[in-house]
This record gives sequence, structure tokens and C-alpha cells, in this order.
Amino acid sequence: ENAVGGFFKYLGWILIPTSIIFCVLGIIFIPKKITKNKIIFGLFFVFLALSGIYAYGRGFQETRYLLVLLPIFTLLSGYGFNYMMKYGFKKIILITVIAVIISSFIFTEYKTQDNQYEYEMYDATLFLTNEAEGVNNYHSNKYVKVADLQNNWPELLPKGENGKMDLITKKFQIEGFERPSEYIEFNKNKGLTHLLIKEGDHNGFFDDVFHNENKYPLLEKIVDSKDLGIKTKYKIFKINNEE
Repeated sequence: ENAVGGFFKYLGWILIPTSIIFCVLGIIFIPKKITKNKIIFGLFFVFLALSGIYAYGRGFQETRYLLVLLPIFTLLSGYGFNYMMKYGFKKIILITVIAVIISSFIFTEYKTQDNQYEYEMYDATLFLTNEAEGVNNYHSNKYVKVADLQNNWPELLPKGENGKMDLITKKFQIEGFERPSEYIEFNKNKGLTHLLIKEGDHNGFFDDVFHNENKYPLLEKIVDSKDLGIKTKYKIFKINNEE
């Protein structure tokens, strides 16, 4: 999932169930005249949103990075609420109740599917870290440290110079590489031993490997999720130093 996609996904989460209705109305019916206050709020929104976009681009998939935007959305909701007041208080209550019911059902269904995905990716990471010394940067690699802890239990992970627990399984970033073959060749002697590849992950960087694994003789497929009977589609490859 890319940074912008993560931003809008979690933005929807924090606005559901009621705020999203009034925010949309507020954006539509806010006075169009540009004022100094609107410019200030706009700049605040951009700078605060950038921190969330950066976090999602780095793979930190949590809603907390957008909570700082809630005061701005509260103001927008005020415009939407003010617009609805023109149609009578009873209609506002009715629309709010309907919005809560519908959006709650949608949110619950989406969250259930998302939880299933997270469980499946955690299981994949648990297997991967038990086999690998180094892995690629993939969506849901946030579970690597937790998986290392579970695999190493009851021993704790070693501490680094900063006093925090270090990863046993190294993670290798893909930024700066144009092709999967270049990435693999560069990192295979630096500790990269396995790849977990999802279709479309990191803007499709590994899609060619996912669909044309035979073109990469260094890779040995050890797991294909379609054989596990789960919804999440991924493959795990072991990197062999010799063809």
C-alpha cells in the first residue's frame, strides 16, 4: 500500500461514522472566498498531513498519525452541520442516525476483512523470520520484531547501542533500486536471504518476480499462499547464492 493510499484509508477510518458526512458537506458549502484564516488552516493541514503520508510511506500503518487533523475536520464539520440546520433539527437527527448505522456496517465489514489480512501476514512473517536472516521491505513488515520475539522466546532480543531491542532478522529497503534483479544482486551478500512478495506491493516493484519467477534462477520458491487456502496472495522465496 502506497503512502497516499494509506493516508486516505486511515483518514476515512478516523472520520467514520458521522464526521465524514458533515466534513463532505462542509467542504462543499464552505464559503469560497479566500481569507487569511483559510490560508493558515490550509497550511496547517498540509504540514500535518505530510507527517502521516511520510509514516505510511515508511510502512507504519496506524491511525494515530492523522489524529492531529481532527480539529481541522471538526471545523469543517461545523460548516456542514450549519448547512443541515437549515432543514430542521429532526432531519439532522434522522440523517445522523442513518449515517451512523450504514457507515458502521461498512466499517465493521471492512475492518473484519482487514484483520483477516493482518493475521495472515503475521503468520507469513512468523514463518519468514524463523527461516531468514534478512528480508525485503514489504507491507506488514512491522511484524518482524514481534515475530522475532516470538521465535526467540523466552530469550529476549539483543539490545543495541541505544538500549532498544535490535532485530534478529534484518530488513533491506528497496529505495534506490530500479529492478528486482539489481536489488537481489546488491543485497544477497549483505545478509538478504529471503523475499516475501505481494502483488502490487511497493508500486509493483516485485510484480515481475511474482508472475515470472522462472526468470530469476537465484530464487527458490518455498511458500505460495494459494496452496494454503487463504485470501492474501503472496510468495516467499529463498535466495540462493549459486545458480
